[in-house]
Amino acid sequence: MREIRLGDVVSRVATRNSVGNENVLTISAAHGLVNQREFFNRRVASTDLSQYYLLERGDFAYNKSYSDGWPVGVVRQLERYDSGVVSPLYICFRPNRDAVCPEFLQHYFDSGVLDDAIQAIAKEGVRNHGLLNVRVADFFSLKLTLPPLEEQRRIAEILDSVERDIDRVSREFTKMDSVYSSTFVNSLSQSRGVLRRHEVSRIGDLAGSMVGDFRFARLGDFLDSIDAGMSPDLEGSPAGLGEWAFLKVSAVGRANFRAEENKRADDPDLFDPSIEVHEGDLLITRANTPDLVGATCVVDVNRPRLMLSDKTLRLNLVGDQALPEYLCEVLRLPELRVQIEVAATGTSGSMKNISQKSIRNLVVPWYDVTEQRRIVQPLTERRETRRRARAEMDKLHSIKRALAETLMMNRECVA
Repeated sequence: MREIRLGDVVSRVATRNSVGNENVLTISAAHGLVNQREFFNRRVASTDLSQYYLLERGDFAYNKSYSDGWPVGVVRQLERYDSGVVSPLYICFRPNRDAVCPEFLQHYFDSGVLDDAIQAIAKEGVRNHGLLNVRVADFFSLKLTLPPLEEQRRIAEILDSVERDIDRVSREFTKMDSVYSSTFVNSLSQSRGVLRRHEVSRIGDLAGSMVGDFRFARLGDFLDSIDAGMSPDLEGSPAGLGEWAFLKVSAVGRANFRAEENKRADDPDLFDPSIEVHEGDLLITRANTPDLVGATCVVDVNRPRLMLSDKTLRLNLVGDQALPEYLCEVLRLPELRVQIEVAATGTSGSMKNISQKSIRNLVVPWYDVTEQRRIVQPLTERRETRRRARAEMDKLHSIKRALAETLMMNRECVA
């Protein structure tokens, strides 16, 4: 076991994209280096890619700038593609395979062993337009404790096995979401057809009209109030269980609530129980990219001390006139997305806002609560299945963390 600098076992990749490679990649904490257009459903990169770094399979990238919505302290290896290009804001490097196993190095970063060291050098970075940057020289000066190469490979194989189990459960999540979404969309085919036949500018005329066993109503008819949070300037470290934190806008996921997307709040003056979210709350994003502004989710986990940010609103429903699960799914329908995107304002092409007034004026199909409950019954069943799958996922992550700590700090078990 020996202690070395990161820069001693890797070499920096700073080759510019002179070959015109168009496969623009971005760092995803959950999925590694992924195609940017597929991940965001749009292109984020600049038109000129000549200054982007060109990566080959097996190379690593690290996002050195800390900002809301982007992974913090996450290093990812290029595994899915033979090559690709990344923003020059990334720090990129290639492992020396005679000194370090690339798969072991990925698990080493994932284990959290370097988290404190990365946080320390980040605090010494220079603020640039609100971002806290990690200096390249400081990053490559990080100290690693490495076992012999063969032992690195054995450790990586063990952790890769657990990772495959985690991926299996994750795919089950995705499959459940896809099946339910299709069922829900089909159950509202009549109301969706009526909305599609109306110009968006005239959809307001539908409010109050009856069509068969449902009527159209403004969302505001079912809202008692709307709660907004705040976004103090925080470093971005996620909170542990029992710690106070503000939700990132990315906590409102495309399919479900993501409690892990938060920024820890250490100042007691910021703790505000009135904006703490609770299981069953209906959340909507007030500000986001054009395709995600107005995104919704229902808080489906009991995770205390998470607070609303100023970009995330809580819709408080009136009595028992509407179910949060029903309205959440309705607001995800393509016909409602059209209303939301038209109502969103903002001169920036990358960020849009929707006002509370516009949210209240959205026209939605409304059934009585008994029918709503029948429509979302598959969702209730999915939630229970999700709870079991989430418990399995949490258990696997715990096993992986424990294994990583044991294997990297007490390696006799793989000798």
